[in-house]
Amino acid sequence: MLALVGLFLLLVIAIGVIHIGIRRYLKSDEFRVFLCEKASEAISVRGELKPLQWDGLAVRSKGFEAQGDEQIRLLALDNLQTEIGLGGFWRGVWLLKGFEVREVDLEIDARAGVTPAFHKVHKDEKPVKKSGWLPKELEAQTLKIGRLSVKALLDSGPLTMKGVKVEAQPATGPKAYDVQMRGGELVMADKRVPAIRLDETDLRYRDGAVFITRAEASFWDRGRIDMTAEWDPEFDVRGAQGNVSGVSFSDLANDDWKRRLRGKLSTDFEVAWIDGKPVASGHVKVRDGVVTALPILDVMEVYLNTTRFRVLTLNEAHADWRWSRGMWSLRNLVISSEGLMQLEGDLHVVGDKIEGNFRLGVAPGTLAAIPGAEEHVFLPGEKGFRWAPIRVTGTLSNPEHDLTERLFEAAGRRLIQNLPETTLKSLLIGKNVLDGSTRDAVQKAARILSGEDLEGGINRALDEGVKDLEEGVKDVIKGILGGGL
Repeated sequence: MLALVGLFLLLVIAIGVIHIGIRRYLKSDEFRVFLCEKASEAISVRGELKPLQWDGLAVRSKGFEAQGDEQIRLLALDNLQTEIGLGGFWRGVWLLKGFEVREVDLEIDARAGVTPAFHKVHKDEKPVKKSGWLPKELEAQTLKIGRLSVKALLDSGPLTMKGVKVEAQPATGPKAYDVQMRGGELVMADKRVPAIRLDETDLRYRDGAVFITRAEASFWDRGRIDMTAEWDPEFDVRGAQGNVSGVSFSDLANDDWKRRLRGKLSTDFEVAWIDGKPVASGHVKVRDGVVTALPILDVMEVYLNTTRFRVLTLNEAHADWRWSRGMWSLRNLVISSEGLMQLEGDLHVVGDKIEGNFRLGVAPGTLAAIPGAEEHVFLPGEKGFRWAPIRVTGTLSNPEHDLTERLFEAAGRRLIQNLPETTLKSLLIGKNVLDGSTRDAVQKAARILSGEDLEGGINRALDEGVKDLEEGVKDVIKGILGGGL
């Protein structure tokens, strides 16, 4: 009996001695250096932890700071506190219970060619000596960050996230955590991209890799973003996908195009890295679309003497889009006003410059007022429309197209075909009042057109270069169709 009592007393004394030893170690500079070493190992950048203030097993520090010249440029923790738990002592782990940080500032370099810092071993680092019976690992049970700010250096410019609240709990797997992020703002380097308000983000961190399982954000008045993403630097995997809704043309367009386009846009999207460069793509749709005073349609309005093309209500508007290295591409573009017109084609935008190839289809009969349009410009095709190719160039603020020129040429041909012989004779009688080049052109045309094969004569006239007459006729057509003469 006395032996059992003595053994119990020895055990109590041993536990007391161990507990005193543990407390002494925790309050030593050796433990502070150990914490600093583990933090530096986690981010592969050497850092410094400021002195610790203890209250029992609760500990505070004014901060931790690490700087590097690779992917992790800066990591600064301000006013951190936690409590050391001994529950994992016998499995070699120091538990950090309720780890809280007031502010965290992180700067990373994600540009192409930057050496990944994750899992890199610093050969010049010397391990800290510590007793063999003490735990050699850290495990955070929970993490709270009052304000997280991140600056990411990208090839396209800096991306900044600020004012985010973070909570994290351990997840299944080694070095795995489930993280909830609330609030904050995301700002891109491109000033044309709006600031994004971060509503809710859920992600999983696992041994250096980040998987965003849900992210909801808002921008402008009613714009919404829902997305998922992943980033695994070890296997060089980066990507994102999701959708955007609630965007209106008034949010996107400049003052000139705001007057021309109305409607709400939605799009799905996918972002991938190809040859180290981000490439984004998706399919955009327009709802409740209205087009007003589009330059190509203005031509139709003037020539047809109708307001039907002035304001178009769209029943269909969509396109496949792609962005890469500053260039926007719209492919398989379709803009349709039911029963009236349809525009199809591709458009490329670099800066303010545009270049595109389209097909414009219009309902039969609407072209009757334009001489030669249905024979030489708009030809029969699918969906009951008559179609004409159009090339668009210029800038977003001043687009240009080649439809006008071809309509003038077609009208000129038709009027030449319909010139009666008496009209040609009248022109010849009055040739003395014409300038030399025009008079010669009229005489040449009259000789050809006086033949029996009128159509062949017209073709020969055009082939033999009666350009002066053609230009003169086009000037007259401009005046008639534009109401100037």
